[in-house]
Amino acid sequence: MQRLTLAVISLVATLLMATIGQAKTLTTGIGFAYNAIDCRVLNATAKPIEVNSVAILDPDGNALPTSTLCTFPGSIFPGLSCSVKVSDLTEHGGGYGRCVIDTKGNAKSIRATLLLFGTGLGDQETILEAR
Repeated sequence: MQRLTLAVISLVATLLMATIGQAKTLTTGIGFAYNAIDCRVLNATAKPIEVNSVAILDPDGNALPTSTLCTFPGSIFPGLSCSVKVSDLTEHGGGYGRCVIDTKGNAKSIRATLLLFGTGLGDQETILEAR
């Protein structure tokens, strides 16, 4: 009985470690935007990818309030992208942010960019790639 219990515990621990080991996190660099921040996540493969979450974080690691039409956790289908945005930064004088993507699958399947609108360089936008 003890051997069976030990075997079951060992199996459960192995399965949990395998599941935990599959999660991948991608992040962009941090940048300043005066108007808005947009994190875009693209599935660059021929199969759906599972994404646990997409967040835009401030320099202290706090999630900023975002809007999106995507649902996480969820799938992004081949060739499609999802956009997560922080708008109306002008009322706070702008802000810093970075994009963090937590995926269940292969991080190489994802292309993610952080677009910073109104960076003090005219109306240009700055783009930071996720690694």
